[in-house]
Amino acid sequence: MITTELTAVSVVVPAYQEAASIAAAVTRLAEVLDATGRTYEILVVSDGSTDGTAEQARGLGLPQVTVLEYFPNQGKGHAIRHGFAHAAHPLVAFLDGDLDLHPSVLPGFLDRLDADVADVVVGSKVHPESAVTYPLVRRVASRTFRGLTRLALGVDLGDTQTGIKAMRRSVAAPVMAELRVTGFAFDLEMMCRLVEGGARVEEAPVVLDYEFTSRIGAGSMWEALRDLLTVAAHSRARRLAAARTARTAARTATRAPAPALSVVTPLAPVEDAAPAAPAAQIAAVLPLPVPRGRSEHDDDLLPQAANR
Repeated sequence: MITTELTAVSVVVPAYQEAASIAAAVTRLAEVLDATGRTYEILVVSDGSTDGTAEQARGLGLPQVTVLEYFPNQGKGHAIRHGFAHAAHPLVAFLDGDLDLHPSVLPGFLDRLDADVADVVVGSKVHPESAVTYPLVRRVASRTFRGLTRLALGVDLGDTQTGIKAMRRSVAAPVMAELRVTGFAFDLEMMCRLVEGGARVEEAPVVLDYEFTSRIGAGSMWEALRDLLTVAAHSRARRLAAARTARTAARTATRAPAPALSVVTPLAPVEDAAPAAPAAQIAAVLPLPVPRGRSEHDDDLLPQAANR
């Protein structure tokens, strides 16, 4: 049941093989949320983890923490959608289950939603106020992916891949039902659909710690490029469909309307009218034309045959 308290928040924490860090990450998140005075819940989604991630989260014994678990591994996108489906509050946030991103910035994200200046607030590593120490290889990969995204989609969606976001459930719910990517580029597809739908998106600073427990490799980069092409193809198909719909609507609007059909109602008989006269009486009253008899002068009117 979704609560009616407008400031309450559900925080979805997707986690895959994070047994070494999940307890510390969730504890730190709970401490930050406790300090806000908000009603909240934390949904830890173990995405097919086999290293005891779910057990570590349950072992915390925190009443606000719910652990969701399934097998096999389905990808980060599936984990977020699964958690979103179980979220109970009007505001929903996502935070990666590692220790890289500090949740201390999350209250600021939620405040922006409370102030109704945005529908979606996303963390950005390139925000001028972000406190980030980033290895060169990851910095290059991030900038390259952002450039390719802008090239493939034709719009700048900002830093879509940073793993901390907050949004209104009412805005995100229709989009979540339409998402198809389950892997690395889930965030990209989600942001693309939100922007296309007219959501007000705002970037906010993040604090990135030095843990870097998450890993990227050649396989992850190839998956990201593949998903990017998929998202771009779907976006282009939606734009073309929208353009066709707009053209059809324009042609219909300019077409001359068909004349309205009028309904002819037969006249009701007049009750006091006299009955129609018989034909014999009419003949007696109306004089009929009398054929004129032939006279000798009529021959003068006929054409005379030529004398041969």
